[in-house]
Amino acid sequence: MLNKISFKCEHCGHSLFVPAESAGRKGRCPKCREAMIIPKDAQIINQEKNNSKNKSASDWYEKGHSLTLSGEYNKAIECYDKAIEIDNNFAEAYFGKGICYHQIGDKNNADINIKKAKKLGCKDAIEYLKITE
Repeated sequence: MLNKISFKCEHCGHSLFVPAESAGRKGRCPKCREAMIIPKDAQIINQEKNNSKNKSASDWYEKGHSLTLSGEYNKAIECYDKAIEIDNNFAEAYFGKGICYHQIGDKNNADINIKKAKKLGCKDAIEYLKITE
């Protein structure tokens, strides 16, 4: 089983889901980009490792999300790319990738990925574009 933790950003309320070993570490919300400490007392969720196509994409997404929270944007982009390679309709992976590109100053790739996420129905991308456009 894989242990994950679930909590909400203290600044914007965005739901976050990261590996349990991230508890107590510094991170950054991918939505509001505010710095935070990942809570040690967050809800622990046990997940069965699954070899299905979508679960594997989900695993890469979760790793990318964790790296995004840690500010390791280039490594996170690589993980999001692997998730998208497995499931090219993974809207949240496009959104995460777009946020990472935004953080490293690549506006063109940020726009491309966030708009793709919106097209695929990612609610965070829709809200993000309402604020930034």
